[in-house]
Amino acid sequence: MYSYSEYTTRRGFVTVGLSPALDLILRQPGLGGSLFRDGFPGQSINPSKWTITDTESKLRVLGSRLVCVGGKGTPAWNDPRLSSAVAVAAAAGLTLEWELTRTGSGSGGGMQAGFDGSNPITQSLSAGWALSSSGVLQAFPSDAQQRSFITLTQGVSYRFRIVLKNGGALWYYSTNGGVTWNLAWEEASGNTGPLYYGYLEHSIPFTSDCIRIFQSSVKAAVVTDTFTRADNALTLGSAESGQAWTAVAGTWGISSNKAYCVGDMDTETAVLESGIADGIVDCTVSGTLASGTDFRIPHVLVRYLDANNFLRVFYGAGNVKLQKSDGGVTSDLAVTALAALDGTDYAIRIAMVGNSVKVYVDGTERISYTLAGGDTKYNAYTKVGMRLRKSGSPATAARWDNLAVQGGLP
Repeated sequence: MYSYSEYTTRRGFVTVGLSPALDLILRQPGLGGSLFRDGFPGQSINPSKWTITDTESKLRVLGSRLVCVGGKGTPAWNDPRLSSAVAVAAAAGLTLEWELTRTGSGSGGGMQAGFDGSNPITQSLSAGWALSSSGVLQAFPSDAQQRSFITLTQGVSYRFRIVLKNGGALWYYSTNGGVTWNLAWEEASGNTGPLYYGYLEHSIPFTSDCIRIFQSSVKAAVVTDTFTRADNALTLGSAESGQAWTAVAGTWGISSNKAYCVGDMDTETAVLESGIADGIVDCTVSGTLASGTDFRIPHVLVRYLDANNFLRVFYGAGNVKLQKSDGGVTSDLAVTALAALDGTDYAIRIAMVGNSVKVYVDGTERISYTLAGGDTKYNAYTKVGMRLRKSGSPATAARWDNLAVQGGLP
């Protein structure tokens, strides 16, 4: 890896001083532009930019596009593969963008692209996008759990981004050439040290017009509330990001740096305005969750309009549920059986892009649902919040903590 002090300056650009033949042009920090870009000019892959693995000549350049006709005759990961010739520092805002058009299907595996600490990059990427053999787009964070999002239509161009944070990363995809971006996943840790970047193949054919690395900014969460403030039995006050909490029903407060329902009554509710409908909502919850008769179950509300119209997610009484309240009538949209323990903290994540709603518990996808018909009205609602469900004589209090709403690109 090279530090910026090892580069020599020339007319606002810097080139690698140790090897002019690398043909690697980088802009200095703060001047904008690309740290690395390959638009695949000419008639072959530039070996000064990439460490190339291609034993059966599956890669080529045609019409300023990288063309991969698939994997080897006997497909195996890492061949073909393009791995960067140099590493980059894992700085907040470092962004990899990749355009890709799927031209077919694979056999038993697809492809991956992203950042990795190994040189050359390996199948266990530090932060990457994966494409299954059938064209399903998946985020590939450092925990190696692949989260699926959309299926890429054959012959249609898509763009993907990975934006590093100070630990962790944000995953985005665009279906309209980068005009708008959808936030697909967020990770809070990982991706330290120098990173290489590139793509590795198993068996799926595709073309690409550009791979680039550039420095951007990391958009702060739209809403952040860790509830780290003095105990208060009268009000939640305001989130750390500034939005004021509104107690729609009951009295809400702070206890030991967590939110709680002071009145401890069923259906009591508190909300705030996030300003966005699409994005990722995170919240840590606990309560009396194991029983189906005696429970205090904390709900997380999303796409909330008013007391009668909203979506809600909860985990308890043996299930993970996505429900809707439509004009005050509640019904299940999706249910997954899953036992929970009393008094245990669970990380709930709700990822919303248009009609798609995905629910995760402790990082594992439990619900994937598509709104349809009249239910698409929820796409216009932007409040989030908390609601208590209580029944019988539960022993453990319900608590909410670490609420965050993350939106799109800056």
